[in-house]
Amino acid sequence: MIKQEDQNSSFFLMLTGFIESARYSSSRDNIYCRYGFSYGLDWSIVHGIDSGISQVSKKQPGDPRQEIVWNFPVDVTYKSTNAFGWPRLVISVYRIDYFGRDV
Repeated sequence: MIKQEDQNSSFFLMLTGFIESARYSSSRDNIYCRYGFSYGLDWSIVHGIDSGISQVSKKQPGDPRQEIVWNFPVDVTYKSTNAFGWPRLVISVYRIDYFGRDV
């Protein structure tokens, strides 16, 4: 339950969507995506998680677009009293090499 005084002095930001895919021109496969949010001290998470990691994906053989598909959901809600430090989405893409290392 949200206290009345908190509700009057704060606002909410809801982020919902997904990281669908990426185009990768290299011949390498076994690509995955990691995301996280960077935000200021006045922000707090009300619902959801602020980081995640997708499944390892491969390109479709013969696809001229060379697209890696993840369809990775993102759903998080923040609360703040100040717009300073607005949440920023940080996306990193890695691949697994022949020795099983993340590069």
